Parts: sequence; C-alpha cells; structure tokens
Amino acid sequence: GTTILRTMELVKPFMDVEIRKIGEEELFTSKELLVSGTTISCAAIVSYEGKAINDGKPGPWSIKIKELLDGDLEKNGVKFK
Repeated sequence: GTTILRTMELVKPFMDVEIRKIGEEELFTSKELLVSGTTISCAAIVSYEGKAINDGKPGPWSIKIKELLDGDLEKNGVKFK
C-alpha cells in the first residue's frame, strides 16, 4: 500500500491517477500494465493468461516510474547496493 500511494504521488505531475476496480478484459486493452511494491519498485507485466499486454514489451511508463521511485528513495537517504 505505501509504495503504490507514493508512486501515485510521484506520477501526479505527469498524469491523472485514481484507485478503482477494473475488469479482467481491461487488462488486455491497456497500453501498459505495471506492478509496484516495496521489493520490486516497479515492474512491467508483458503478458497475462498467455496473452500479450499491448505489444508484449515493457513500455515507457514502467521505466519512468522505476526511475521516479529509485530517485525518491535516494533523495530520502536510502542506499542501494
């Protein structure tokens, strides 16, 4: 919960964000599908149930959000190994 809330704060200058329920069919029409959490920071989901999400490759937002999260951690004194 904490990581996704921070992610939402960091991306607000770039896009509108909201928390809402989505149907499984919406996953397949998404341009990008991302998972965010403490351990993984941000990771692109490129397929679901054997079907590609968009073109089956990580999109630009997965990279941008990971950079935002990593930069935020460094700015706040978290050291990376």
